[in-house]
Amino acid sequence: MRIQFEPGGVVVHVDAPARIVDVTDDHRVNVLPYSCRAGHCGTCRVRVLEGAELLAPARPDELDTLEVYGESPRDRLGCQIWLAEEGDRVVLEVADPD
Repeated sequence: MRIQFEPGGVVVHVDAPARIVDVTDDHRVNVLPYSCRAGHCGTCRVRVLEGAELLAPARPDELDTLEVYGESPRDRLGCQIWLAEEGDRVVLEVADPD
């Protein structure tokens, strides 16, 4: 399946299951800022524009962080998102870390 990162339109191809932050590491694409990789800092926020049904639901610790840093119900933490199912594509808009 394809994962597309906006802005910029970077596309990587991956098989589920996979964690988004690991996908960016494995494909050596520097599109997702992160600091802690544990879901605490909120630096890796993304907005799911397409393909939310292919992602595993957010766990309670991710939801706690999003309660502080998220702005929309479509916001997720890139370090916590798991692709759970195969599909066509997922489109993620990377939030400005500022």
